[in-house]
Amino acid sequence: MPLKRYCDITGETANAIYLRHRRGVWKEGVHLHRPAGVDWWVDLAAVRAWVKGDVVNAVAGAVRLESQAAVVDGRNGVVPDLAGGVEPVADHR
Repeated sequence: MPLKRYCDITGETANAIYLRHRRGVWKEGVHLHRPAGVDWWVDLAAVRAWVKGDVVNAVAGAVRLESQAAVVDGRNGVVPDLAGGVEPVADHR
């Protein structure tokens, strides 16, 4: 998902994402990708694994989405989907 779209959906800023990358929390080639000629893209499967604390799969980038549902954002309780919709979800913590 393009970084701008990810930020629009989650409410995070691009600066927060860049800082996370600079600090080594998110890795290029795992959580973030920069295809030739375009801006950064966010790997939703790797971010989902990171959110869930699944370090092995987040770092390996091995997790793939079981469906088109993407990431549950714990701050605002939405599930962004790849079709562009945003669906509220219940807090299951």
